[in-house]
Amino acid sequence: MLSRGWSVVLLAGVLSACTGLSPAVPEGYAGPTAMLADTQQTLGPRKANVFYVEAVNDRKVANSRAEVLRANRGRTLYMPPPMKVRAVPAQSGRFTIAGQAMYAPSLMDATQVVQAVSGTVEFVPEAGRHYAVQGEFRDGYAAVWVEDTESHRVVTPKIECKEAAAH
Repeated sequence: MLSRGWSVVLLAGVLSACTGLSPAVPEGYAGPTAMLADTQQTLGPRKANVFYVEAVNDRKVANSRAEVLRANRGRTLYMPPPMKVRAVPAQSGRFTIAGQAMYAPSLMDATQVVQAVSGTVEFVPEAGRHYAVQGEFRDGYAAVWVEDTESHRVVTPKIECKEAAAH
């Protein structure tokens, strides 16, 4: 059983792990919203390309990349599908989007060439619409963008990297 002092320290540690992230819809916003989802391309039980939202209007938000890292902590063969979906204000906004090749376990990232791409795009999500961050990796090329999930129309400029960053 934990003493009261250790319980407070443990609680403070848990709460500090959650700091730095903002809701995608600001507190007090009462206007219309759209939905914006992270996606992944599963390339086997140990690898996936994850495409996600890092920030909305320059405020970092919870995303699937972080969820994959958290879910894989201590695991050796498991890559759960990230499907973070968030409401966003249906108004002009700045969205930092990214894509990264991820490996399970996370330690394998150190032994693999990891492709990554990120950038900030501006667009106006329409109220009630659903959007998804999509992307592509191939030799020497990486791209990430946002598209309407119903029409598959690309609604933002593509962030492209001709020589995909390797970490």
